[in-house]
Amino acid sequence: MRVLLADDHLILLESLATLLAAEEGVQIVAKATNGLEALQLVEEHPVDIVVSDLNMPFLGGIDITIRLKERFPHIKVLLLTMMEEASQIREAIQAGAWGYILKSASPDELRKALVEIHEGRRYFSRDIEKQLASLPNLAVPDGHEIVDGVPHLTRREIEIIRFIVEDLSSEAIAKQLNISTYTIETHRRNIFKKLGLNTVVGLVRFAIKHRLID
Repeated sequence: MRVLLADDHLILLESLATLLAAEEGVQIVAKATNGLEALQLVEEHPVDIVVSDLNMPFLGGIDITIRLKERFPHIKVLLLTMMEEASQIREAIQAGAWGYILKSASPDELRKALVEIHEGRRYFSRDIEKQLASLPNLAVPDGHEIVDGVPHLTRREIEIIRFIVEDLSSEAIAKQLNISTYTIETHRRNIFKKLGLNTVVGLVRFAIKHRLID
């Protein structure tokens, strides 16, 4: 994956570059010390993911996210921040950020976040997910939503979870949604994998805990 780093703190910027450059499959294509420079460098280099500080001179991470979404929608943004305020998280998600982690996160978590985002899954650190719990049913771009602090579920997956909990078979769900049984089975596998569950009983508990059912 091709990564652009943006942070106005040079020591942190260089530390991130050194850390990620040692990772197999990661190429640091450019480094920026402010938001405007980051946007200029995106014009000059092929980039898959921008790892950006939330607060920088000229343009912050949220502004970068908005502009990249308009001009380069294929580029994903992972925001790094010292803050974990719910209002900031809401703004970042609605701007289109694919990930949001604290600067206090471990190197392993940063690596995990990049892999998840590169593979098309949003990533939020555990502390951020706690804040997301105060923002129920927060809609985010491309059909995803945050449900009581649980990221990565699409609206279709939530709909299917509710049918599964009602003990409907894949065939019955397919008829209800007017799609193929194969598609339902694919959704089922993805749901259980995303949530780390193995049984329908576990899914029922999850649905109750996160208020997906009454």
